[in-house]
Amino acid sequence: MGNQSQARWPYWLSLLFSGFFGAVVLAVVMHYVERPRPAVVFRWTSSTVLSKNAKGAERFRILYGGREVAGAILYVVEVRNTGNVPVYPKDIDSDPTFDFGASQIIVQPLVSKAPAGQTRVPQIRSTRGKLSIAPFWLDVGDSFRVDMLVINATFSDLTLEADVTGHIMGVGEVKDVLRADQPGRGQPRGTGTSITVMAAVLVAIPFLAALIWTWGRLRLKPWLRYQAQLEVAEGKGDMDAQIDILEKMVSFAYKGPFLDRNALDLAELKLATLYAQQSEVQKAHRVLWRLTKSDNRYVVHRAFVLLDGLHDTAMHAHSGKTE
Repeated sequence: MGNQSQARWPYWLSLLFSGFFGAVVLAVVMHYVERPRPAVVFRWTSSTVLSKNAKGAERFRILYGGREVAGAILYVVEVRNTGNVPVYPKDIDSDPTFDFGASQIIVQPLVSKAPAGQTRVPQIRSTRGKLSIAPFWLDVGDSFRVDMLVINATFSDLTLEADVTGHIMGVGEVKDVLRADQPGRGQPRGTGTSITVMAAVLVAIPFLAALIWTWGRLRLKPWLRYQAQLEVAEGKGDMDAQIDILEKMVSFAYKGPFLDRNALDLAELKLATLYAQQSEVQKAHRVLWRLTKSDNRYVVHRAFVLLDGLHDTAMHAHSGKTE
């Protein structure tokens, strides 16, 4: 009999908790993906201005300051904020520095493109083979460009052969400079989306819970009323009244989503038992066959027991008629 009163977890509660858990996971993931973070990408392009390796270069000499040099390459370095928060001068712990080597000479470095909407141009400093960018301010999506002519360059493949150092708070060590065609960290993301979604989720969850709870209460009230009426009819021993009330309960449950299938199965089992006691065999048989597919093992067992009883009763009745 213990299985008869065994209650199952209502599916609407499963939906509620699944929705709540999914919303929390979504909010956490979005917050992680779109969390405030700086990201600075350095990109470079280059083009040969002069080179001793060029075709026909044997007919001329490349001089700089009266000395012969191997050639000259124009380098363009773009610095872009690809994060979702501005980068301020205080965030730059160590200036980004390009070291081409003591044999190289950097000529006339300049900021050829300043950050949009800023009147203060980032400052650059150069000594023989080194170029440093002073702490700068970059809003989200902003960029600036530094052009430099490197003398005595011997690079035939136009690679940026420079040691790059520096440290930006929240970004880390500045070690690599990407070519213009290499992918970076993507476009800036706004934290507004994450905050908006999280706020909407936090507002929607209690509202959804209240809505489901109210709907559940509305679905339960008629069922509870029928149960109270059934208890009164059972106290009076009125079988016809019990059958009438149970039929209404079952009909009500099948008209829409019911909160507890276990309670419905038990009500139908009681109804089938009363049908059998009233000799309404066809009605009892129809309900019992439906209950053999129940998830409640007690209900399934009782349904088969009652079906066997109906079969035995029918066999006895048939034998009596034959005799």
